[in-house]
Amino acid sequence: MIAISCLDKEIMIWNIEKKLLITKIPLISVSAHSLAYMHDYKALGTASFGNRVSIYIIYKDDVSLLDHLTGHITTVTAIQALEGKA
Repeated sequence: MIAISCLDKEIMIWNIEKKLLITKIPLISVSAHSLAYMHDYKALGTASFGNRVSIYIIYKDDVSLLDHLTGHITTVTAIQALEGKA
């Protein structure tokens, strides 16, 4: 699968092998500019032009919002998945 974000305030999840759009994730207020997949958790993190990160759980062809993480007072500029044991 591949996740694609755009300025249209949507993230599209595609099945590359089948060339099939799995789902569209509508973003509430602002577009996401960075995506990070966390393999250990089967989760997708999005950094937006706002001040929060959103975490989506991906299970097979189903995508659901886990939570929003807010802590910065300005635009989140990057996101990186840190895998492995702490």
